[in-house]
Amino acid sequence: MAATNDADNLEKMYFVYRSMICLGQYSQVLDQISSSATMTNELKAISLLAKYFAEPDNRSEVTQQVSLLLNDEMGSSALVRIIACTIFNNENDYDHAYTSVQNADSMEELSVLAYTLVRMNRPDKASEVYSKMCKIDEDHVLSQLVKTWINANGVCVRSGVEG
Repeated sequence: MAATNDADNLEKMYFVYRSMICLGQYSQVLDQISSSATMTNELKAISLLAKYFAEPDNRSEVTQQVSLLLNDEMGSSALVRIIACTIFNNENDYDHAYTSVQNADSMEELSVLAYTLVRMNRPDKASEVYSKMCKIDEDHVLSQLVKTWINANGVCVRSGVEG
């Protein structure tokens, strides 16, 4: 039972740190992660994301570091792939962004993949991802967000499930 609580606590920390990054609290995230007793690859990726936004002059270095972390992690951590995709999208490096989440299976990964495809001006492929998401949960907030991105890109999506 303790292992489950530790895993749950780590997952909560990941969400809190990502929320703090969205609020622009980069230095607090970096400070808290650097003083953390546990250093997972997910925490390393979150730290790189905070550093990416906190230090615009070092973005190319951070992008290289996330590429290395992604190569070490490919296939085992959805969060690392999502953060890598986020950084690559911000760098307008859509090839690497797409590659990092091309085998997505979680709703969050699928939504990031669809976002990348929309940015690549491939709403047809994003619609396919949306259909896959709808098979999992059509009413999920991320499914609805992806539908909005696709519709805003000029392709009308009515329903994700054919039938």
